[in-house]
Amino acid sequence: MPDTTEEPSATAPGGRPPADPFAAPPADPIAAPPAAPASAPPAAGPAPASAFSAHGRPPGEPDGWPPPGLPGGPAARSWSRFAITSFVLGLLGFLFPLPVVSAGFAVAAVRRRKRRPQRGLGLAVAGLVFSAGWLLVTVAVVLLLALAAQDLRSGPERAADGRPASAGRAGPWYLRQGDCITEDVGVLAEEPDKVTVVPCDQPHRTQVFAVVTIPGGTTHPGDVATSAAAGRLCTAREEQDGLDLSGLPADASTSFHYPSAAGWLVLRDRQAQCFYASAALWTGSVRPAG
Repeated sequence: MPDTTEEPSATAPGGRPPADPFAAPPADPIAAPPAAPASAPPAAGPAPASAFSAHGRPPGEPDGWPPPGLPGGPAARSWSRFAITSFVLGLLGFLFPLPVVSAGFAVAAVRRRKRRPQRGLGLAVAGLVFSAGWLLVTVAVVLLLALAAQDLRSGPERAADGRPASAGRAGPWYLRQGDCITEDVGVLAEEPDKVTVVPCDQPHRTQVFAVVTIPGGTTHPGDVATSAAAGRLCTAREEQDGLDLSGLPADASTSFHYPSAAGWLVLRDRQAQCFYASAALWTGSVRPAG
């Protein structure tokens, strides 16, 4: 008779296989995870960002010294006081002798820069250029004034007695007491730049009978005061010298020219010429009576 005894099923109730008695106990889900081995290498990945690279430079900076002011970088160069002074004085070079002083500071700034690098080379060069320009302008003005003064003094050669030996054009500074002129300067409102001087034995319309100096300082007293002083001084000289006026034409009159404000201030001209002038030609010379 067959054995109908059924062996127990290998499957546990609920459909799960029975637990293995020899397997490791299950892990506790609440327990902390096991520590990594001490010899485990660090996890691979990008390095953390740093403010400076291995060479002491911020990221993105080119090779070389760090910018001025950062640790390890060169100190910022200071401005040259000599260069700044040269530039300022060069701008004011129209006041002599500031151009010379400015040029000296510019040269000193360039020479000092070789021993101690400083900023301001461009200012020193600009100051030197300004100084040279103002010096050229000053020299040109001085030469023009010298030529003008020489032209005002120009005239014909004088004989041994001091009188003009021949006719010629002359400036007002050339005129002396006793000189004769072909123009009628009595009708001229201002002192002419040039007149024609001739020996007094030749026909002329004007003769200088005195040259007087108007007192005063470097400040021009004004045209009214200058004219009054010239007239007063010419009248005093006419009375003092006791001139023989018998040879003068009937229409002759006394006249004078006084220095202008420009001549007074620039050329230091304080002389006035006193004349006997006539519209008619005459010969001879006015001489002291007796």
